[in-house]
Formats: sequence, structure tokens, C-alpha cells
Amino acid sequence: MIIWSICLFSAALCASAEPANINSGFEAGEPPAAQGWQSDDIEGARWTLTEDMAHEGKRSMKLQCAGALRETPVRLVGEPVAVSAGDAVEFMVWTRSHGTPRSALKVYAEGQERGAWRTLLPMVDRPQSERWMNSEWTPRTEAVFVPGGVGQVRLVAEAAAVSEIRVSWYLDDFSLRIVSFRGYCEERKGQDRLPDIYLATPDALAQNTLGCYGEARVPTPHLDRLASEGRVYTQASAASPWTKPSFASIHSGMYPSQHTVEGVYSALPDRVTTLAEQLKQRGYFTIAFVWSPYDGFLGPYMQFGQGFDLYVHSEDEALVTEQILRFLETNRDTLGSRTGGGFFIWHHIFEPHIPYVNWRPDFVPNTEGKLGPVTITGLVLRRISGCEPGFANEADERYVHDVYKLEVNRTDSIIGEVLGRMQWAGVSDTLNVLFAADHGESFNEKPGIWGHCTPYETCMRIPLIVRFPGRVPPGERDSELVNQLDFMPTILDLAGAPIPPECEGRSLLKPAPADVSPYSISEGLAYQCLSIRDARYKLAVVNASQPKDVEKSINVWDLTQARYELYDLQDDPLELHECAAALPEVLERLKQALLAHCEHVGITGKAGAVPENKALADDTREALEAVGYIGGDKAKGGAVEKRGEGGLGNMGGLF
Repeated sequence: MIIWSICLFSAALCASAEPANINSGFEAGEPPAAQGWQSDDIEGARWTLTEDMAHEGKRSMKLQCAGALRETPVRLVGEPVAVSAGDAVEFMVWTRSHGTPRSALKVYAEGQERGAWRTLLPMVDRPQSERWMNSEWTPRTEAVFVPGGVGQVRLVAEAAAVSEIRVSWYLDDFSLRIVSFRGYCEERKGQDRLPDIYLATPDALAQNTLGCYGEARVPTPHLDRLASEGRVYTQASAASPWTKPSFASIHSGMYPSQHTVEGVYSALPDRVTTLAEQLKQRGYFTIAFVWSPYDGFLGPYMQFGQGFDLYVHSEDEALVTEQILRFLETNRDTLGSRTGGGFFIWHHIFEPHIPYVNWRPDFVPNTEGKLGPVTITGLVLRRISGCEPGFANEADERYVHDVYKLEVNRTDSIIGEVLGRMQWAGVSDTLNVLFAADHGESFNEKPGIWGHCTPYETCMRIPLIVRFPGRVPPGERDSELVNQLDFMPTILDLAGAPIPPECEGRSLLKPAPADVSPYSISEGLAYQCLSIRDARYKLAVVNASQPKDVEKSINVWDLTQARYELYDLQDDPLELHECAAALPEVLERLKQALLAHCEHVGITGKAGAVPENKALADDTREALEAVGYIGGDKAKGGAVEKRGEGGLGNMGGLF
């Protein structure tokens, strides 16, 4: 197992504030009791202070399962900590087991209301899951927003001492910290009122599936209204054809080759100045709601939390939505009565990313397909896409797209719920919104191309809607070429914050300077592709990188085997007809511009920046495999194993 590397992050997580609870590391006290903690005693089974093993320091808490069948949970309870309504209670615990306990471990916070203690949701709970049964120390984290009427909280861990053999649970570094939006607002009474900013980023949302972009069959009323109140960009492009580097570019204003977050195992380096860090320095309260396991992908361990007062994350996509709604609901009065400061919220919406769930099988039944009304997982999509001929028919292919559109409708509903809570709190009239996808999604519009991780427009072109009251007139449509690298400078300009010199993008609130490049460029190191486009033409490059270290999922740029494909997007928007031979001057112009970019960022003729790769816990690997991020039929180097001529094969990827 490789969980030991996660320990390197625990200090960084708590660096912004000391734990609010006492003796979180269980170092104080005399065995069997830890100072500040109380344990039940169920027929002699209790949590005891032990020096058997520890995550940090010398001691941890241990629940011995001695062989008797005790179904009653044994609780370990911490001392109360004072809170106010709307406060975030962020807790973290490191767990491990010796042997395989029969009973799951639960970790949660309790709130005292009218003299009685009750569980505050969500709790960290994995019933019947072997992912809890780790012989190495593993972190569990959660955040709870305090409802009205609760004045104190405390931490609780519980498990039943049930086993036919001698096994044990261990806990260590059970810490709690309080993050108070109410307290932030109190501190800034009478100070400058900053523009509130909501950055909403759905995952894998194709531009052509929204009503405001011309799709009449998919109901997206909330996004269509947002578009009518702001500006719609029709020629917005992703900085990378898949999630992780795209988000790193959004939050840094840098190309993937510059911030080096180019693989599943890549972390965002400390040297990168993030959007949240700049806004925090400007005086903002910064909070994120993100789909991710703790130690994988966009989680805190991968350092995407830089600059955020609170980074709420979960691998349960529904819970991410619940959490942002809880924040808005429990802080409703504070949101509407502030006199100083402002908030920046980043909301990563995992829909409509695979798996595509058929929420309405009565509405989308798939009666003519071979598969019926199934959920489209990564494995199903790979088999439909041509990796297994005869697995599905044309009706199944149409069904995949229809179920995806149901997910698009669900994404619209989530945006509607969040904006509705903003309106309820009285902040919607002045709320600044930037809505954009990390990348698009392909459904065989260009034959053989499904999913994403390709340089083609169905993947690279993204929806971008901005609603900046008083700064952007309502109802505008803009056809200028823009890129995700422009998001950070735009938001910082809106907030009145300085734009770091390393940002490659520009503020969309100002006219484009005369010296701005007329090109939009994307980098996909892990998927062997590059692309560059101008207002009309697109140059797609495949086989642009090669695996260097398969085990660590590291590729290196190598254009010696690259193939260049030129498309006329004005006459051929689906890129069905390659036209390099017919337009050699255009081909050469775009190639030279792309090579100049490569020289600028150091991906040809130089060693380039070294990525900061991190190992993942086994349970995180399982979570990422479940949604197609790792595993499947992709090579460990990052590219799809089944390749056609040029390296992309009959589908891109599922990131």
C-alpha cells in the first residue's frame, strides 16, 4: 500500500488554524483515558489510549474487538466547542485497522440543541465497505454547517466491538477546526464591500447541449436566464482536453506545461499563485465545493485548496450540491446583512460527467437498443464506442446521448437551486457569475470520437457565460476567441485585485490589446495531443507525446512522431474533412505559431518543468477507477491503449 505519502499533507491542512478541540493527537492523559475524551464501556469494550501505533506522536486511541459479539456501538466523544449558526465544522481523523472488523467505523459531529445532542450531517460513514479496512493510516475528512439553535459541537467516533477474531480499530489526530463566515463578516463591518463572485464549473459539459447555444430539445431554463442577463461567448476553448489540467489553468491563468498539473497523480505546486490566494489577499472569504476524494484528483492533498478558507470536498456528487446549499441556507441572514467584505465561491459540479445516470427511464426507455435503460459507466461507453463491435446498436448510441442530456438538465437544476438560494438570501441582484465547463464531450459527431481527452472541437469548445451586473450589458453574444486562461485575470479585474505577471490570459472586461495573440492553444500531454486555432482554422496534433514512466503515469513531449490535422471550422465545424494538403500556407502558419508557443512554455528543445506527482491511497484509486479517471483500457502513461493511426483510436478518454 502507498498511503504513507498522504501523511505529508496533514500539517498543511491544519496550517491555516490550530485545532479548536483539545488533545486532538491523544498525547495528553494517562492510560486508559485521553484528556478531553470520554469513552463508553460496553461489557468491558472501550476506546483506550495506547502506544501500540500512532499516526503522529506516540499515542493513538484503540478499540479492541476481543471476540465477544457486541452489537452496541462503543462511542468515543470529545469535549464541546462553542459555535454559531452557519459556522463550518471541519474535522479530520486518521484511521487504520488491525485485522478486518465486522462493523464499520462512523465519524461525525454532534450539535447541542435545547440541551440535547444530535448528529449533524453529513457523517463520515462507509458501512459494509472494505475501503475502511486499511492496515495503513488513512485520512477521513468532512465539513458540517451548523444549523440554527446549535451552540456547541463535539466530535464522535463509534464502532461495535464485533469480531470472531482479535482485531482492532485505531484513531489518531482527530482534529476539529471552525471556519466562520459570520465571524469574517463581523471583522469587516464598515470596510469596503467587495463584489460577490460565484465560479460555477460543470464537468464535461458540451457547449451544444444548452438552450442558449441553440439546443431546443434540452430544457436548461436557469442557464438560459443567466445567459439573457449576461454575455455568452460562442468561441471559448479549454486549456486542456481533460479535467485536472483544465482546472489548474482556470485557477492559475497558466498553461498546463507551466503549472505542471498534467497527470492524474500531479499536484498543484506551491510556487503557483492561485486565484483564491489573490482574492484572499484582496480581503475575500474564499470557499470551494468540489467533487474529489481527499487525496486524489482535485482534493486538498493535491493542493487545490491553496488560498481557500474552507475547501469542502466529497466523492459523492450529490453531497457536494447539498453542502453548498447548506452553506447558503445556514448563512442566509449573514449573506443579506453584510456591510463589508465579499465572498468567492468555486462550485465544481460533477454532472454531466460519466457515469450518465438515467434519472427518467420512463422518459428515456431505450426500447430499441440492446442494452435497455442502463446507467452509462466508463466501461459501457468504451464498449459502445467501438472497443467491442456488436455490443450495442445505433439506438444504444442515441440513448447514450439522450441520457447525457438528462444529466445536462440536472446540471441546470443544480445551478437553479444555488441561484435560488442566493436570491433567497438577497444577494442575487449584485452577484457576479462566471459559468464555464472544464471541457466538452464528444458523441461520435466526428466518427469514432467519444468522450473527451481529444483535440477536437466537441471536446475543446466549452460553454462560457458571464453575468457581471453593471460591468457587462445583458443579452450580449461575443464571438471573440477566448480561453480558460482568461478566467483568472477577468475575475481578479472584477474584484480589483492585482493580476500576477505569470498569468498568460487577459481580462475579458477590457478590450483585447493590439498585441494579444490571435490564437487559442490547448495542451494534452497525458493524451498525446496539442491544438491551436484562430477565428476560422484549427490545427490538431496527435502523437505529440510519448510515455516516459508508465508506473508514475508520466509522459514527455515529443513532436518527432506527431501528425498534424488541419480543419476549416467555418465550413466544416465537425472537423470531418482534413484540409492540410489544400491549404499549405494556413498549415505552415499555424504550425509555426504552435512551435513558437512550445518554445515559450518549454515543451520543445528544453527539459521543461518537473511535475510534482503524489501517490494515491488504494481506496482513492478505487473511487477514481469507478468514474473512469484511472484503470480501464487506458495505458498507465495516460493514453488510450486501443489506438488507430495517429494515436487517439476510436475514443478519447473519460476524464
